[in-house]
Amino acid sequence: MREIKFRAWDHKYKYMNYKVCVAMWGEWTDVAGDENYTACSVWIKPEDVDYDCQPHWAHFEPYSKCVDIMQYTGLKDHAKRDIYEGDILLWQGKDQQSGEYLSDKYEVVFKDGAFMARNYRGYHPKFEPLAETLRIRYESDIVTIIGNIHQDAELLEVE
Repeated sequence: MREIKFRAWDHKYKYMNYKVCVAMWGEWTDVAGDENYTACSVWIKPEDVDYDCQPHWAHFEPYSKCVDIMQYTGLKDHAKRDIYEGDILLWQGKDQQSGEYLSDKYEVVFKDGAFMARNYRGYHPKFEPLAETLRIRYESDIVTIIGNIHQDAELLEVE
């Protein structure tokens, strides 16, 4: 069974928070410290995060725009770093016939009940299962996290 954990992009403070404890409004004391409790709000306390902020409720219901919550996929990149929704991945490999080095960029998304890799090459983004993108076909293949959609959106610009 994979580990369930989250990170949150705080739009107010422009910061990616990896110390996310998610709880129901009014039930915070019942689940404080439980990183796997999923609901509609998160209480951000300055002493619990590694950035400077004021205590505040961050809501991630569909109508709220102050926090984007992203789930860990259960997968890791070449450097053994956790891959979350919203990460930007760089795949690099060597064509076995021509010897040419190739690369592609992907955004990690949750679509149709699965974590998918969205390829930004061309006009029509292509989706494929994330696990398939990470599957190493040849010894020369490498997939690494190069950023995320909130802090490094320019990495997804089509050349």
